[in-house]
Amino acid sequence: MKEIKRDLIYKYQPLSNIQLSKDEKKVYFVTTKTDLKNNDYVQDLNVIGTESNKSSVVVKGLKRANYFIVNEGILLIDSKKQKEGYTCFLWLKDNGKTMKAFDLPLQVDSLQDFNRNYYLVSATTSRSCPDFHKLSEKQ
Repeated sequence: MKEIKRDLIYKYQPLSNIQLSKDEKKVYFVTTKTDLKNNDYVQDLNVIGTESNKSSVVVKGLKRANYFIVNEGILLIDSKKQKEGYTCFLWLKDNGKTMKAFDLPLQVDSLQDFNRNYYLVSATTSRSCPDFHKLSEKQ
């Protein structure tokens, strides 16, 4: 048996959060790499075509690549904009760029389409999310 060395572990890139697109033509997944310089890790959101079998990086260098596939596209949790008790969302455009979507006064765990007008959100509430009861029906 070959000895496993530290350098090999640092090169390992585990896959996580694997999801199939709504049209079943793409598979999205997250790869995680060690950032030794900052004693942290970075994540990339990747896509692979189910017909072409070609993969590419959609968004590179995220602190935490949390995303949700919904009817309108892909929502990313904005890990750069952290407001205590809130979850800030970005729309991911086809070119890999992002634009602000909306913020929720909740710590969102999951989000999925409920119908064309609403999302079903599972969230953790705590004293750090004091404004969740102020959400309007539109929000």
